[in-house]
Amino acid sequence: MRREWTEKEVKYLKEHYGQYPVKDIAEKLKRSYESVQTKAGRIGINSNRSITANRRKWTEREEKYMESRYLYQPVEITAKRLKRSVCSVKKKAAKLGLNKFYDIFSAKQLAKCFNTDISVVLRWIEKFDMPHDSIDLNGVIHYDIDLKKFWKWTENHKDIINWSKYECGTLALEPEWVRQEKMSYEYSNTREKWTDEDLRKVKLLLKADKTYKEVAKELGRTYYGILHLMRSGVVYGKVN
Repeated sequence: MRREWTEKEVKYLKEHYGQYPVKDIAEKLKRSYESVQTKAGRIGINSNRSITANRRKWTEREEKYMESRYLYQPVEITAKRLKRSVCSVKKKAAKLGLNKFYDIFSAKQLAKCFNTDISVVLRWIEKFDMPHDSIDLNGVIHYDIDLKKFWKWTENHKDIINWSKYECGTLALEPEWVRQEKMSYEYSNTREKWTDEDLRKVKLLLKADKTYKEVAKELGRTYYGILHLMRSGVVYGKVN
């Protein structure tokens, strides 16, 4: 039987959603990840909410602690000492220049930051012209990516990146829109199941030579949501 939300729970959700990871809020309220996201959407605090509204400002003392301890202990310990979320601590570390991956990093390191396989990053390079430098080391091609150029590139390629796998604050110079894009991606991919009518629309749009990006926009889904659907074999068509 579904448990109704109490006023106290709703208040907690409003005060912390967008400031702390959804999984932490779910654990605190003893609810599922999907339940928290669905409720947030229903009361209007999903991806359209300003995520900086209730953010606690960093003090000079906290910044000094970060500079002296961040690189020498697990990020979870730092977060616990400062009574902040792991995501918040990582993002602050990036702004302070404390990240391990700062200016130039390899395709393998970038893949690690997005919790994905290097083949995904190589696809960004080969199919979507992600800026990079190629280095031939004894017959083996290595790829170096400049962080500033990477973030500029992502602005026009948000739809091809699985933001749900990216950990906020992992990379320095992270734009403000990234966290909101991640929240939007997670919400849009957990809010509802595919219906027969949805599948019918997908087939019609594909027959009309619509791209996956266009189909996703038309149905209020993400590029990866459409791609996953096609690869599942439920709807037959060309995987692009």
